[in-house]
Amino acid sequence: RTYKRISLVSRSQVRSLHEQVGSVKHSALSMEFFPSDPKNPPTFKGTTLILPSVSVANIGQLVADLLVATLDSPRVGYLENENVLPCVGNDPYDPAATGCIALGLELYLDKERNITILQQRSPPRPGAQKKYAEEVAAWVLATGFREVVILAGVDAGWRTERQIGL
Repeated sequence: RTYKRISLVSRSQVRSLHEQVGSVKHSALSMEFFPSDPKNPPTFKGTTLILPSVSVANIGQLVADLLVATLDSPRVGYLENENVLPCVGNDPYDPAATGCIALGLELYLDKERNITILQQRSPPRPGAQKKYAEEVAAWVLATGFREVVILAGVDAGWRTERQIGL
């Protein structure tokens, strides 16, 4: 077997790459948006944000994937936040696997339906969940979304007998 050697990239190397492609940074926020087209960044103001919660069975993330694929929403950029574990993979929506990479926090925009989908493929780092939630909330407010829909899964074992119908 032949194995490719994978070298780790430092945060400073990633920042350098970001500087080369351009970014739109919200002042006083740790959520940094990198548009797919830096010359024509999208606007999210007034759209509905669909936000998956990393939860039981990854239900929120699976629903977000289903929406992106069904609505054929284009990726318009990605977010970087130091409180989210780094993640990279192949494009989950391209069965031919042409080499487009997927990142931990990606934004998709359906202009026709006025919907923004934030796909989160990686959880917050341990101990940083509260800080991350605060930063997402601040970013949502600063961006001007009309409303936010949070997608999550819950363990059925948490239901009471009354909820089950016993």
